[in-house]
Amino acid sequence: SALRRRLAADCPALETGLRPDSSAVGGGAAPTLEVPTVLLTVARPGWSAERLAARLRSAATPVVGRVLDDRLALDLRTVAEDEEPLLLAALREAAGEAAPA
Repeated sequence: SALRRRLAADCPALETGLRPDSSAVGGGAAPTLEVPTVLLTVARPGWSAERLAARLRSAATPVVGRVLDDRLALDLRTVAEDEEPLLLAALREAAGEAAPA
């Protein structure tokens, strides 16, 4: 994805990947309904996924993901295009990277 390429360029300390998955729609009349999605997986070598997730939740723009196979997973279905710069900034902050010049 374009977001993954920008993240790789802006924050080389992070390893990224894409993973097909499904996400729950919610409760109410369809509590078990799931839709296909793509997860952005993120890892920082030498850090646990829990550490990266905690730092991301504490960023200036908090972001909540989930941990799968010791990688932080973010559901791209839930990120609007105009929110991508905020997500990139939060990931840079969580990884301890400065904004690109």
